[in-house]
Amino acid sequence: MKRLIFLALTGCSTAFTAEAPVQTDDVVSESADVPVATVPSWLLAVEPERMEDDPQYTVEVMERVTARISLMSHGERQPLTDAMSTLMGNCPYTRARVMVALTADRELAAMDASSMSADSQASFVALSRQASSQADFYRSLGAGTLSMPMPTEYLASAVRAVDGATFAASDGPIGLSLTAVSEVDAAVDAMPTEVQDTIQAAWDVLELHMGNRVVVHFTERHYRDALTALIDAESAQVRPVGLAEVSAMVDELSTKGC
Repeated sequence: MKRLIFLALTGCSTAFTAEAPVQTDDVVSESADVPVATVPSWLLAVEPERMEDDPQYTVEVMERVTARISLMSHGERQPLTDAMSTLMGNCPYTRARVMVALTADRELAAMDASSMSADSQASFVALSRQASSQADFYRSLGAGTLSMPMPTEYLASAVRAVDGATFAASDGPIGLSLTAVSEVDAAVDAMPTEVQDTIQAAWDVLELHMGNRVVVHFTERHYRDALTALIDAESAQVRPVGLAEVSAMVDELSTKGC
C-alpha cells in the first residue's frame, strides 16, 4: 500500500510523527468500524518536504484541496463537513484558527497596498493569496459560518463562542479572534479525554481524504513569515493600515496548540 508522510503538526489532536497508512483509490477498508474512504492519486504525489520551503507550491496544493472539496457531491462532502463541524464545536484551537484565517482574509482584502514599493506590492499580492487559500478551505468545509457549538459539545461551556452573524457584522474581527485565541490554553487544559478522542476521530476523517493538516500547517507558516518580512521591509508610513495588527494576531495564534 502506498503511504503519505504526515509530519508532526500543531493542532488539537495527537500529531502523527511517522508514516501513516492511507488508502489509495484501489484499496478498500476491511474494518466495519471505519467508513470506506479513498485518497485521490494527486494527493499521494504531494511532497511535504517541498512545502516546507516553497510557499508557491504550498498555496497551489491548498487550492487544489479546496477545489476537490468543492467538486464533491453533497454525499461525498458530508463526512468532511461533519468532521469539521465536530472540530468547530469541540476544539478551541481549530475554532480560533478558523476565526484568524477568516479575519486575515477579510482585513487584507480591504487594504490598499499602493503606497508600498513595487516589490512589496507583489509580496502583498502573494500574501493575500495565501490568506485567501486558507479561508476558502475552511469555507469549503462549512466552517466559515462559525456555527455555534451544540449543547452537548465541549465548547458550549468551555469558551465564549461567537456566531457567524456576529463575527461578520463586527467592526473588530481581530479583537474577536484574539479573544478566541486567548481562551485556547484554559480550554485545552480542562479538556476531558473523551473530547480529545472525539477531536482525534474528526481529524482522522479529514486527513484520510486530503492530508489537510500538512497543507494547512505550511500555508500558515509561510504567510506568517511573509507578513513579518513585509512589515520589516516597509515603514509604518507606507504599509497598509492594519497590517501590523493582522501580523500580531497571526503570531499570537502560532503560540497556541494542543
